[in-house]
Amino acid sequence: MVRYYDAADRKDLLCAERTLSAAGIEYAETPPLPGSGLSGAIGIAEEDLPRAAEVLDSARARARH
Repeated sequence: MVRYYDAADRKDLLCAERTLSAAGIEYAETPPLPGSGLSGAIGIAEEDLPRAAEVLDSARARARH
């Protein structure tokens, strides 16, 4: 599992988790890096990275419009 997504706040973390879960992508919530000021992070299996990037990028694009 690789560290993939650092969430700015709890809402951001929950949104990313919900999006990944809906796409059937397994993830694990991991603690934030010490001193980062972030809420948390998400780890993804390396083989799922391309699909996770596609799904989260698409969700971000929809949220902007």
